[in-house]
Amino acid sequence: MTRKNKGFTLIELLVVIAIIALLIGILLPAIGQARRTAQQLKDSSQVRGVVQAMAIWANTNKDKYPLPSEIEISGFTLPTVAAVQNITLDDSHNIFSLMIWNEMFTPDLLVSPAEADGEIVVYEGYQFQDPTGAAQPMKALWDPKFKAVSGAGAKPNGPPPAGGDATVGGLSYAHVLPAGNQRARWKNSFNSVEPAIGNRGPDFTLETVGQRRWLEKPITGTTPSITLSIHGPRNRWTGNIAYNDGHAEYEQRPDPEAVTFTFGQTSVGTQPDNVLVLENDDTGMADQPMMNNSTVDLRPVPTNSKRNAFLQQAGAMQGPNLTPKALLFFK
Repeated sequence: MTRKNKGFTLIELLVVIAIIALLIGILLPAIGQARRTAQQLKDSSQVRGVVQAMAIWANTNKDKYPLPSEIEISGFTLPTVAAVQNITLDDSHNIFSLMIWNEMFTPDLLVSPAEADGEIVVYEGYQFQDPTGAAQPMKALWDPKFKAVSGAGAKPNGPPPAGGDATVGGLSYAHVLPAGNQRARWKNSFNSVEPAIGNRGPDFTLETVGQRRWLEKPITGTTPSITLSIHGPRNRWTGNIAYNDGHAEYEQRPDPEAVTFTFGQTSVGTQPDNVLVLENDDTGMADQPMMNNSTVDLRPVPTNSKRNAFLQQAGAMQGPNLTPKALLFFK
């Protein structure tokens, strides 16, 4: 009796391989999209967590969010600070280090799960007791070595923690810069259309021919900003924004329709406000170009200017108090 060998023929095997390859081609994009969606949702919960922590602080601080310049007036933390309110303290690294010190959240909340910049990582070297970077460690009010903004010129400028890198930062998010007329926005206003903190973005240029719209500017040549890779798509900014009533929205454009500003020129009128650009309060155009390692002038000149929504990171805040400027870093 002849035995028949059971098994796949070559053709059947090729068919099975083709089917498996087809299924992989179908499933991989779906898996990738599911992963991006999960990251976006977790990122949303983090920016909401930060603004809610800021609101808790404001409850016992006359509705104001944390301001290191109002806390450190004795020079215990930073030796160069005179015994007066000094606006140069109100940069990103001091603000968020102050909150970490007071256990409003831990450093990991400040790094987005969707972070695209390899030089933004969770700060592991935070010193909660007797921080060695302080003028008087036993009396310090926060760890001044906490580095928020990535970039060699961003404060603190001293040596990084052991094993650290001078260019690495621990903050993924942009926030209101509490200086000039922007300082009035740094408070718990309960306003559902007043942005407080959110994903970083690139510089923009305004297209006014036809429909008014903001276009993302490349960093150099045709190289897009790395911030467009946080949530994608690669040619258009989208991001999570947390507002002063404690909620967060995944915005599909930098000028959300619900966030408006009435500009001085009647031909411009009320328009959606680009929350990542400091616009001219009359024309609605970008008030000043923003480039890597450049300063943005926050002086209220004229008096009622620079009041529209503006979220950025301050690698350093420059004074004196009446002429504040913020040092920006773009990638």
